[in-house]
Amino acid sequence: MKHNNLFLYLVLLYYSSTVVAIEIVDVELQLLIDISGSVNSTEYQLQMNGYKAAFESSNVQNAIINGTNGKIAVQLIMWSGSSQQEVMIDWTLIDSPSASDAFASSIDMLARPFSGMTAIGSAINYGYTHFENNGFQGLAQVMDVSGDGTNNSGMSPEDARDNAIDAGVDKINGIVITSNQKVIDEYENKVVAGNNA
Repeated sequence: MKHNNLFLYLVLLYYSSTVVAIEIVDVELQLLIDISGSVNSTEYQLQMNGYKAAFESSNVQNAIINGTNGKIAVQLIMWSGSSQQEVMIDWTLIDSPSASDAFASSIDMLARPFSGMTAIGSAINYGYTHFENNGFQGLAQVMDVSGDGTNNSGMSPEDARDNAIDAGVDKINGIVITSNQKVIDEYENKVVAGNNA
């Protein structure tokens, strides 16, 4: 009985003394990329090449390393229907040009995992929960949602947007890859939120 008590004590001591280091960054940036059925191969490559080029850009890299903390954390999620979301690149620290280049290379290696309906709201609702306990503490939490169509599946974008903001996300940007005014209006009115979004 004494041995069992000692074992229990040691287990409790181990877990109570475990310290999880939190990395302080300027921004926790989440990229939510639309790969629904309406996104053709050209639009898909436009998104992927755009993000790859951004992280390879010396202007972007300089902006990152010259920030208050000189580093950001980035996660990349692909989404489509109401139950189709997948973390393709989990939270990654970018604190140097080489780290940014490596992230760009990771983007270049991704394969499209699925295709289906367009569930913008479900994607946002899935995404914002991944900021919690991600190992980083940013001065801002930002979601970039790209897409080419209006919501036709899952929860409403405005409800998901409100959930994300209420949970602590500071800004949701909309990146529309079409000239369709209906899509532009939906992103402006139901997706975008926060200061300077």
